[in-house]
Amino acid sequence: PIDHASLPVSFMAGLLLTLADHKAILFYLVFFPAFVDLASLSAPDVVIILLVTVIAVGGVKLAYAWLAANGVSRLAAGWQQRLQSIGAITISVIGLVLVYQYLDTL
Repeated sequence: PIDHASLPVSFMAGLLLTLADHKAILFYLVFFPAFVDLASLSAPDVVIILLVTVIAVGGVKLAYAWLAANGVSRLAAGWQQRLQSIGAITISVIGLVLVYQYLDTL
């Protein structure tokens, strides 16, 4: 059985996981300044950028969480097993391809 955590604990776990996302950190440190002139930003501009970021990232993560919580229960039992098998095979093949590419570079 799954123990349900409180809403603040779940929120903090999701926030910390999102803030530790190395792709997001790379984007905001490297690519973002290439698109926006940081020297010309005003306080309202920063607030708008923060709001857009929170809505975009938070909205996508919220959709992922909703699909994970509710999507599986909507599938028939037979489809759940098939999708899990397809996912396991896909991850295994990708792992083998990555290992092969790594060994090929040695």
